[in-house]
Amino acid sequence: MRESDFSGSTFNGAYLEKAVAYKANFTGADLSDTLMDRMVLNEANLTNAILARTVLTRSDLGGAVIEGADFSDAVLDLLQKQPNLNKLLFSAILTAMG
Repeated sequence: MRESDFSGSTFNGAYLEKAVAYKANFTGADLSDTLMDRMVLNEANLTNAILARTVLTRSDLGGAVIEGADFSDAVLDLLQKQPNLNKLLFSAILTAMG
């Protein structure tokens, strides 16, 4: 998955344990209801991606672009590991909540 272009793709309900998606492009992709455990998303582009109800645990989003991404009802446990994403994720979550 490294440096792949998945823009506009549908991964709804996928199980992506330990997947390496370094610099992958998920712009506008539907990743809702996906299990993303220990996934590598360094420098991935998640612009306008749909991650509603996604379980994103023990994953690395260092340098990832998440502008406009929908994290509605998502389960995230990465804030303590990657404080630089705190503001962006919080903003994305507030935007999704309306």
